[in-house]
Amino acid sequence: MKIAIPITNNNQIEDHFGHSEFYNVYTVLDNKITDIIRLESEQGCGCKSNIASILKEQGVTIMLAGGIGGDAINVLIMQALKLFVDVPEILKPL
Repeated sequence: MKIAIPITNNNQIEDHFGHSEFYNVYTVLDNKITDIIRLESEQGCGCKSNIASILKEQGVTIMLAGGIGGDAINVLIMQALKLFVDVPEILKPL
């Protein structure tokens, strides 16, 4: 399973999905993180960029986010990504 998290340059969960600088993509096998890649965000809001399709191409099936707008939610749903919002602000060291 692959999980994406929109993050800042300081490895914190971005308060708003559409303002994210990067997306960390975590590969999880047998309840363990086996790989992490960082994707640079395209400029522009999340609902108008290609980030949802890029994440889908990377094999992402789950998105964890802080805040997110309705249009971005719809874009992620159209890519069949499961979305969880209001997650903690700081990622724990892995």
